Amino acid sequence: MVKQIINIGVAGNDGTGDAMRDAFKKSNENFTELYSILGQENGFPFTALADYDPTNWGTTFKGKLVSNTMFVVDDAGTKIVPKQLIGGEGISIINTDSQNIIIRNTGARLAYDTKPSLGGALNAQQFAIGNLKDPNSTDATALNVNIDTFAINKGYADTRYVNTTGDTMTGALNAVAGAIGTEVPQVQEVVTIGGSDLNRTMTDALYLHDHPGVLSGVGKVNGEDDLQAATKYYVDSGTNYTKIGFYVSNDGNDFRPELPINRRGRAPAYAFSTIGEACYQAQRIIDAADVDLGPYKKDIIYIDGSNHENPSLVYTMVFISGITYRLDITHGGTGTIPRKGTNYDIHAGLLIKGKSSGAIVKIDKVLTITLTTPYIESYYVEKVNGMDLLDDEEIEYGDAVRDTNITIHIESGEYYENYPIKVPENVSLVGDEMRRTIISPKPGPSASRWADLYFRRDRFLDGLQITESSTVFGRHYLTDPSAELYSKTFTNAGGYTNAARILIATKQLGQETLAISYKHLLMM
Repeated sequence: MVKQIINIGVAGNDGTGDAMRDAFKKSNENFTELYSILGQENGFPFTALADYDPTNWGTTFKGKLVSNTMFVVDDAGTKIVPKQLIGGEGISIINTDSQNIIIRNTGARLAYDTKPSLGGALNAQQFAIGNLKDPNSTDATALNVNIDTFAINKGYADTRYVNTTGDTMTGALNAVAGAIGTEVPQVQEVVTIGGSDLNRTMTDALYLHDHPGVLSGVGKVNGEDDLQAATKYYVDSGTNYTKIGFYVSNDGNDFRPELPINRRGRAPAYAFSTIGEACYQAQRIIDAADVDLGPYKKDIIYIDGSNHENPSLVYTMVFISGITYRLDITHGGTGTIPRKGTNYDIHAGLLIKGKSSGAIVKIDKVLTITLTTPYIESYYVEKVNGMDLLDDEEIEYGDAVRDTNITIHIESGEYYENYPIKVPENVSLVGDEMRRTIISPKPGPSASRWADLYFRRDRFLDGLQITESSTVFGRHYLTDPSAELYSKTFTNAGGYTNAARILIATKQLGQETLAISYKHLLMM
């Protein structure tokens, strides 16, 4: 229907216009059509207005009315457009009230502020601040601040800083130089128990609090240095001890765990109380000493058919078993001076030494001579120093002599000893005076280390019969000197021969190793 126009005539009441009823009918029909177009019976929507332009409402509204929006005139002042109220940081928009739009400042609560910034100092009013996050570089970058300016929590501090009530550091502490009083010094300013020689060297004298023992409280008698700590060299230089002798005194002590082993018995102040202990320690040193030929040594010279010396010699060491070798000496002669004929003075127990190589072997048994070419003399020997003879070198033989000599000094007094006492080779007993140093047997059963030693003893001494045995060889304090104090034989019930061999070899190796170690320790 087109718009109906009410005819109002040419002039008032001239009778040319529409009747009143017709005029209001047209008016009602026009409004009815208008409301029908707008789709509303009780009003008309804003979107039906002529100012409504859906093309200017953007992608958010898409030509539709959206809740909680406001209509405002655009920047050009030509259009009415919808816009939403959105609160910024710390601001919230509340549009649920039927009459009011509420704009609320939520920044008053830090929980609502994702990036709070204080305008002044924070006063906690004695309230706790908890649940702090550990400082990290990511947050420092996001806030554009230095990580050193972060507040820290207790756990972070406890794992990184020293507690004043006692704590253990996991890293080095850098201290300034020149510490005094209770300040922490640098390592280079104090003497340490480890590290370089510089860190363990004092730059000035060390003074002790007091003298020990009976001198406690005496103080500085001769001067300031009376309380000065002494060096090892100073003490050693002032201590009279020997490296090649022992001392025995009635005031001594056989058991001295407070002294190093190379000081026990080596000075009058460190003396042993028994001659037996001194001899035992001397024996250990002698056993560990190097062996060489004695002063009465002879050359081994081989003679050819014309009775000329023939130095052309070839030595062959053939392993037999255990520590035993067979030494074969091949030469161009028919005999040797020490083994010429049937009577020769080279025998078991002597040493053979190469003059050039220094190799030493001990003769266990003299074997037969091969009297046909090639001429060979053979011996069962043991290597003394582990070296081998060189072909064509000259060799010599002689008695075995240890290169260590020991004197045991015995202070005047009477000593009750466990008999027998074995005085080792190369060891001498020297008393202060012949009639002032008396050695007597100790009453009771003997506890001597050598009580089971098999040795030669006279049947009579000063007209007194010592033993009823007919032999002069035997053991001490026995009616039958041929018997042992105790049996050294053990029954191998299972017949384990390999185990027995291992035990024997292990014992021998252990004794050799201990002897070498003991020698180096005692001769320090």
